[in-house]
Order: sequence, then C-alpha cells, then structure tokens
Amino acid sequence: MPVITYATALGFWGAFRGFDLPALRELSRWLSALDLLLLYRLALRWGIPRPLSWIAVAWTALDVVYQLTGNIIRPDRFCLTWALLGVLAFTEGWERRRSPIWWVVSGVCVALSLFAHAWLAAFLTAWLTFLLLLRYPRELPYFLVPIGLAVSLWGFYALRHAEQSLLVSRLVIQDKTALSPFAFLILGLGVSTLGQVLGAYPSNSPIWLAPLIAFTWAWGRGHLRWPGWRVALIWIAYLTGYLNRHPWYAGWFTPFGYLAVAGLLAALWPSGSAKGDRVLHGVLLLLSGVWMAYQGLAVWRNLEAAPRIQAAHQAFFEELARDLPPNASVWLFSVPDPSFHLARVRPDLTIYIGTGYFAFPYPWFWDRIDVMVFTTSWVLPKGVLPPYRTEREWQMPAVLIEYSVLEARPIR
Repeated sequence: MPVITYATALGFWGAFRGFDLPALRELSRWLSALDLLLLYRLALRWGIPRPLSWIAVAWTALDVVYQLTGNIIRPDRFCLTWALLGVLAFTEGWERRRSPIWWVVSGVCVALSLFAHAWLAAFLTAWLTFLLLLRYPRELPYFLVPIGLAVSLWGFYALRHAEQSLLVSRLVIQDKTALSPFAFLILGLGVSTLGQVLGAYPSNSPIWLAPLIAFTWAWGRGHLRWPGWRVALIWIAYLTGYLNRHPWYAGWFTPFGYLAVAGLLAALWPSGSAKGDRVLHGVLLLLSGVWMAYQGLAVWRNLEAAPRIQAAHQAFFEELARDLPPNASVWLFSVPDPSFHLARVRPDLTIYIGTGYFAFPYPWFWDRIDVMVFTTSWVLPKGVLPPYRTEREWQMPAVLIEYSVLEARPIR
C-alpha cells in the first residue's frame, strides 16, 4: 500500500512492542482512547454542554460494537482517528474563518484517513470538499492539495500493481453489491449489525436509525441550532458504517451516533439556573445513567465470559498444532485465528490466511492446500470450497452461543 498506511503504523508499533496478537491489539486500544478524547473535544466545539459531552464519551466507551473495533487488528480505528482530527480542523476553518492553516491541517488529516481506509473515508472526503466548494471556494486548494496527493499515490500504486488492484477492486465491489433488496434494507435499518454481534456476544448498541431520525426532527424543527452540514455529516457516517455487511464498520460510526444523541439532549438542556432547569438537568442525567447501567451489564457479561473463551481458544491452538501433518499447506478461515500460534510453534507449515473471497477466483488455489480450517457458520459463496472430508470438529464458546470450527482435507 502507498506511503503512510495502517500497515506502516502497525509495523512501527510491532517493532517496539512485538508482533504477537495482544501487542498489536494495543495499537487499536490506544487509538480508541485517543478517539474518545477527540470526541469530547468535538462535542464541546459543537456547543454541547460539558456534562453531556462527558456522557457521550462514556456511552461510546461502553458500547460493545465500539469495543469490538478497538480489540481487532483492522484499519477502521486508525481511519476514525484521522477522520475526527480532520472534522475538528474543518470546524475551526468553517465556523471561525481562521487562517488557511486549518484547511491544510484538515486536508492532511482527511488524506491520512484515505490512506488508512479508502472506503470509509471517501464519502466523508467528498462531502467536506463539496461544502468548501460552496462556501469558501478560494480556500479549496489548501484543502485539496494533500488529498490530491493521497489519491495520486493510490493511483500510482494501482498502476504499479494493476492485476492485483483490479482483482481487489472487483472483489470489494462484489462484496458491497451482492445483496438482495431486502438484505440491503436490513443493513440500512441497522438491524443486521446488531444481529451479527448478538449472534455471539450481548450487544448494547441502539438501533441507530431511531435516535438519528429524532435528532434530525429536532434539528428540522429548530430545537437544535446546528448548521445543516453537521447533520448531513453524521448521516454520511451512518450510511458508510451501516450499508455494509460487516459489524466492525459500525464501530467506526459509533462516536458520531452518540455525538448526535448528545446534541439531541443538548436541545433540551436549559442554560439557566432556575429550579425547573435544575430538575430537568437531573432528569436528563438520570436517564443517561440508566442507559450507562444497561451498557455496563452487557460489558460485564462479556468480561465474565472472557477467561472461559480464552482457555478454549488456547486449547484449540495447541490441539490443531499437534494434528496438522508435517510440511502441510494450511488455509485458515476461522475465529479464533490460529495463525500467530502456528507460525511460532510449527514453522514447517505453509499458512494461507483467508479473508474469505480473496482466494476464490483462483480454482488452482485449492490444489496446493492440504488442510482447511474454517468456521462453519460463516457464509461462503456457494461452490467455493472443494469437496472435503472432516478430520476434526471443535465447539467454540462465545458469550451467548457455541459454534463449530472444522479441520478438513480436500478430496482429490
């Protein structure tokens, strides 16, 4: 990938902290903490009272889907950090008409978010560019130069690795578009992501469409005095995160969602010190505390189950390492992912880590595979896997369910 990407940051992190799974997860966790601070700063900058800003931070920190993306090694959280920084700098330039430096800073941050995850950042970048074109067209070059450089480097990378880039682009488009109208509707409602997380873990995320509609209604009725570009930005973040079949994208949106809810509460938050105002303050804080208590219960259930799940994962790793034949070629497509353990204790193996469809366009790929290890409940395109015989099956525990992981061998 070109220049400054998540992989580069992960490489630097691993050089100092090690390349084991727990060490690499630390980067996502530190970024999650930084994003909470950025969320607090953005909430204050958008006029949300300090108590409600802290509440938005607490809600986000306790959200299980947000925690999910803060505990996996993916670029979504890295992208969110740069996106929040870019929106903060954009707000300074837009509302205070300060020096062009804010447009430059915003452009650099947005460009880095494009490097981190081009899909997530693309629509946000397009919206900010459109806004600037409408209101401050003379300032547009300051914002677009770093973004143009980022896009150019992506283009240079694609031309240099044309075959691979075309393949990945085709697969990404298939992944985003291979949905029935009903499935697309379910994604848009935000129900599917909640269902995916609930399939294994107790989630505490709201069905975001309802609070966002209430938030937009309050803005439209004049109760929430925000400029329209902020409301549109939150909806763009929602659609980017939820019109997708994978739950970790929803964690990218979560801070924006609680920012919107805090803004909705701010419309009810009086600024005076009369007795009635203090009563309303108390009611809002009480309701916020009830929601945090509910969130805390779900987090506690996950934490309580963690030792049992970790023990089962470790047993699976050790048993699989003993079962695999010498010098085998192994395709891994499972949760938990045994690749770190196998690379350490079985250096004789050739390991292919399947993210799903990236190996599928090549029928000859399966000719080189001796063993397949995969989670049976994951949806794979029909006819992708070759005929196989099951060698062993593990029942892996989650918080709410158990699921199967198979060790199988292709039948030739």
